[in-house]
Amino acid sequence: MSSKPITKLEEVRNSHNVVAAVRDAEAARDAIESLERNGVDGSRIALLGSIDSSAGTPRLRGAIGRVGRLFLAGFVLGAIVGATAGWLSGIGGSAAPLLWGLFGALGGAFVVAVSSFGVSRAWWRTFEGENAGTLAVGVHTDDPDEADVAARVLEATSPLSINQF
Repeated sequence: MSSKPITKLEEVRNSHNVVAAVRDAEAARDAIESLERNGVDGSRIALLGSIDSSAGTPRLRGAIGRVGRLFLAGFVLGAIVGATAGWLSGIGGSAAPLLWGLFGALGGAFVVAVSSFGVSRAWWRTFEGENAGTLAVGVHTDDPDEADVAARVLEATSPLSINQF
C-alpha cells in the first residue's frame, strides 16, 4: 500500500490557517459542508492527509448520490412552485398549472444542478481512493474574520483536534 498526500500544507498555507483533524472521510465531508453553509469560501478549504495511491478509481457513488438527491429535490420543489404559480395566475387556461409546473421543475433542477458544482474541491477529494489514516480539513485565508468563523464552525463539528496559526 503506497500512500500519497492529498494536498500539501505548503501548497495552501496562508496568513491565517485553521486545521482540524477528523476521524474519517465522512467527518471531513460534514466539516466541509458545514464550513460552506456558514459562508467560508470553498476555494479556501483544503483536505489534508493521505490516500492509498494504489486504490485506483475514485469512490464517487456517494457524491453522485448527493448531487442526484439535490437535483430531484430541485425538480420536485420547482414543479410545486411552478404549478402553484400557474394555478394562481390563470394565464394559459386549464393547462397553466401543468405548463408552469414543468417550467418550474426544469428551472429548479437546473438551479440545484448548477449550485452543486459550487461544492469545494476538498469535498470531492473525500471520495478519492482509500484513506490512509486521519484526515484534516483546513481553511487558509488572508481574512482573520473568516479564519475565526472557520475555527468556530470546525470546533462545532467535534474534531479530534484543532489548530489555528
